[in-house]
Amino acid sequence: IIQLETPEISIVGAYFNRTEDLTFGNAPEASGSQEVSNTNLNYLSAAYPFNLFNRNMILSLNYQYLYDFTREWNFPLNIDSTGLSGSQTVDSEQDGGLSAIGLAYCIQIIPQFSLGLTLNYWGNGLTNNEWEQKTEQIGSGSFSGNTFNFTSYQNDKYSFNGINANLGFLWNINSNITIGGVLKTPFSADLDRNSTWNFSIEFPDNPGSNIDESASTDEDQELEMPMSYGIGVAYRFSDQLTTSLDIYRTEWDDFVLTDADGNKISPISGKPENEANVDPTTQVRLGAEYLIYTKQFIVPVRGGVFYDPAPAEGSPDDIYGFS
Repeated sequence: IIQLETPEISIVGAYFNRTEDLTFGNAPEASGSQEVSNTNLNYLSAAYPFNLFNRNMILSLNYQYLYDFTREWNFPLNIDSTGLSGSQTVDSEQDGGLSAIGLAYCIQIIPQFSLGLTLNYWGNGLTNNEWEQKTEQIGSGSFSGNTFNFTSYQNDKYSFNGINANLGFLWNINSNITIGGVLKTPFSADLDRNSTWNFSIEFPDNPGSNIDESASTDEDQELEMPMSYGIGVAYRFSDQLTTSLDIYRTEWDDFVLTDADGNKISPISGKPENEANVDPTTQVRLGAEYLIYTKQFIVPVRGGVFYDPAPAEGSPDDIYGFS
């Protein structure tokens, strides 16, 4: 933000449509395509540059939508075990996300070198830092010759609160080369979980065996968010052409959930912390920008490729893309 010379406001809206092709090895009837879409306010900011003590400085207030948990699955599932047979449909829906309000400050130490700091508030008061997961199962079948119908419903609501900081620098080595770096500090977030569960099974020919159960729980959990850091370099070939390369690492092995009973679990694998095998991920991005000058406008043409692996048990899942 130190590159801004006048006050600026900005706003970004986002829309996505995602299709997932799923294959279940042990339940081929559940395999198929699932689709979900969503819109959100992705970014909002106001920045004000000023000069103090003969140093260029700038303050910025930012809203960032950082994680989106939107997902919808609907698939059939067969029931087949000793004395038990039937079928069911599973309808799962997840909505919500995480965002942060950030207050950023940057100072130009010397004309070639600047330092920045952002304090991020991940609160559920100023923004909706919460998500909800609903799963409904409806089915019928036969058990030892007795027919039955059943429904199962679970609703989990989570709210998230925490504070962390981002530290960054920008170093213009010369007119051609610029280096930038960022460190996002780890932090402990308070995670409140409210769960509601209901299960009912009906035997039309034997009502005395019917079951109808429900439960509701509230838990205070703690989520350890991992440290991440990155460094990038840009090379300016001319006033029109610039290329950039950056590498970014997230320590996902330090991502730990502590439940209400004090059990430490990897949210990625679901295994206890001491049994999970989750490695950090390293993200690589390569891009270029070419400026087309006209009498009235400057038109930037940009493109790039990236490797952005997702953390997983055993080894990260490889994800490649382009923009």
